[in-house]
Amino acid sequence: MNSDDTLSRRSALTAMGVTASSLFLAGCNDEGPGEPGEGEAPGVDEPEDADDGAVGDEAEAEAEDDEERVEDETAGNDADDADAERDVDEDDVEEDDEWADVEEIVLSGYVSEWTGMAPDVIDQEENPTLVLYEDREYDITWQNEDGNEHNLAIMAENDELLVATEFFEEEGESATVTFEATEQVASYVCENHPDTMTGEIEIRSE
Repeated sequence: MNSDDTLSRRSALTAMGVTASSLFLAGCNDEGPGEPGEGEAPGVDEPEDADDGAVGDEAEAEAEDDEERVEDETAGNDADDADAERDVDEDDVEEDDEWADVEEIVLSGYVSEWTGMAPDVIDQEENPTLVLYEDREYDITWQNEDGNEHNLAIMAENDELLVATEFFEEEGESATVTFEATEQVASYVCENHPDTMTGEIEIRSE
């Protein structure tokens, strides 16, 4: 073999070695599919983090809405309670006013009951409770409506008779009893029918 052939073969081998080295280095620098790039931690997914943040914001907003709804409902209940209390107070004031100027009470007498006729607060009420103010003088007028024998008596708490009308049995006949409202006054009754014709008397202070 001559020297020229030897030089040509050596040059070819050298060239092949350089090419192989270049290809190896290029393969090390290339990133394979799905491999993390330089400076990135494996498994980190920034888009998913962004989605988690959005879900968290949405949950927080829903919680705030629920809290506001509970506060609104509580405020509404408080307002309803205040309205109900005010209605009760107004009813009490109205009832007190209706009794405040009363001087005469009118009742109709039946064996089964006393029926309220006046004032308006007891109109058509069965055995109504009468509200009287202490130390005032009152007239209670009653009318016989069924032709049975009745009277009207004012009684103390111990069932002591304080004052009473006479007995009348003629239908349409009426009578009036006059008395002063004191702490002793407790009820009114027909002495012939005490189980059915009886009502309470409430005494109030001015």
